Amino acid sequence: MPAWCAARSTCRPRKHPTRRPRQGNTVGLYLSGGSDDELTVIFDRLAIGADPDLLDELAERPFGIYGHLADRYGVHWFFRGEGAICD
Repeated sequence: MPAWCAARSTCRPRKHPTRRPRQGNTVGLYLSGGSDDELTVIFDRLAIGADPDLLDELAERPFGIYGHLADRYGVHWFFRGEGAICD
């Protein structure tokens, strides 16, 4: 994991109407910082096999770059970066 990446885990079950807690899906990781390109590379790799119903594409928001996905193991990843995404 890149040195700029600040990872934080959360161990609180998510309340979702169609998902039941099971080993692996009650953990979330928050990645903050890095450039658009660095975040995009990590996001795209983790998105392979991700749950499409729980995928928020990495995009520019009023507060910066944001994206979320639940990977193929059920682990939730939250991305937050500064600036605009390069096309």
